[in-house]
Amino acid sequence: MERMLNEREGQSAQRDGEEATQDEASAEALTVDATTLENSVAGDAGVHRIDDDVPPMPSTPRDRWAHRRGEPRVFALFWTMFLLIATMGLLGGVLAGGVLSYDVYRPAARILLVIAMVGVGVAWPMTRLSQARPTEGPLSAAWRDVLAMCIPLQAIIWPQHWLAAWTWKPLLALAAAMCVWVVLVGGVLAFAMRGLAMRPAADVERVIHVPRQEGRRTTWMLAIVLMSVAVLPLRLVEATEPGSRSTVWTDLLGILSPVGAVLELSHDRAWSGTAIAVTQGHWLGIGVVAVAAAAMWLIAWGVGRDDVGPT
Repeated sequence: MERMLNEREGQSAQRDGEEATQDEASAEALTVDATTLENSVAGDAGVHRIDDDVPPMPSTPRDRWAHRRGEPRVFALFWTMFLLIATMGLLGGVLAGGVLSYDVYRPAARILLVIAMVGVGVAWPMTRLSQARPTEGPLSAAWRDVLAMCIPLQAIIWPQHWLAAWTWKPLLALAAAMCVWVVLVGGVLAFAMRGLAMRPAADVERVIHVPRQEGRRTTWMLAIVLMSVAVLPLRLVEATEPGSRSTVWTDLLGILSPVGAVLELSHDRAWSGTAIAVTQGHWLGIGVVAVAAAAMWLIAWGVGRDDVGPT
């Protein structure tokens, strides 16, 4: 009996020892886990992480010419707003007088068309020549500008049939003259921009610092402005002689500038039986400008073929 009691006491003591060993192992494991967690939170340098193998993302430099990425939509929006504001301002001035008639409105219509062509000959080149050269190429960028300029112009030309009682034939000549001048100025811009500094093709998304070439830009700007008002003094002198009848030669010269073309075609010719009239000299002048525009684009295209790649 005594031996059985001793065996039971031995077994109980053995179980107590095993339970104590298990408790010590569990406590030690919890201590290790807590230490590992603390090291992980504290960013222990001895712990290797997968994120340490991932290189940091390079910083992207600020694109100083990001405004060109929306082209030509942004340019078309501002051009349309320019024409809209000019139209509203002139119509508001006419309506403020209290008398709305053809004779009162026609001078305002002429001023509106002149403002539009000043935008073509001054504002447009000034905007593009103050920006970086487009990466897609000067010809394609200039041609998109031409379309963005010509389409809104139609909205201020053709309504003059009802607003100013101008007949369709002179309006057709006005639309043709204004559009061919837009095409010619666009060709000059395409030719001018092909010599400006550009971003390398392999680094399109980044801007590399390049010289602004202010002298070349200024020279082209002055050339386009002079072209826009070249024959304007002749037109103003003729306008000071009421009732004077022009010749084919003077009509042709009057078309050889964008501002002069608008003044020439919208000039009051009551002696012809209509408010404005188009002559053979006018059509000849429009043809001359159209030929010059086509030649300018061919020259810009031919030069641009050798102007590919970084400069």
